[in-house]
Amino acid sequence: MRSGVCKSSSSSSISRRQICACGDEVTLLKSTTTKNPGRMFLRCPNWGKQMTCNYFRWIDDEIMDNKGRIDELQCYVQESEDLKKKLAKLKRKLSGERLKFKATVCLMTISMVITIIVCMWAVMNSEGVRKRTVVQN
Repeated sequence: MRSGVCKSSSSSSISRRQICACGDEVTLLKSTTTKNPGRMFLRCPNWGKQMTCNYFRWIDDEIMDNKGRIDELQCYVQESEDLKKKLAKLKRKLSGERLKFKATVCLMTISMVITIIVCMWAVMNSEGVRKRTVVQN
């Protein structure tokens, strides 16, 4: 899963305190009618009284909106898990590359030491040949 795959959405008004036009806080209720059993709605406490406030709203859409948010959060959790796995894999690969680098440096150092020893031996050997040549003459 790639970054940015999960969609973003706006915040829910169900979780926020809401005030209707008359200034009172709306109430979250559950329908007990046979036509809408168990259906949730918001209503002004003054609704149906002699006051003029008639704030009423079904919240099914907002509940579905919240389900979408849960799905979105699950998507982000999955994306996070995928990124953690990818990071762990990259760390293992980096560790392997470090080992290869250390081995290469070690081999190059050994090679240089051997080269220096061979060169020194060659120089010392050639000086010995010259001394023997001078002594024989």
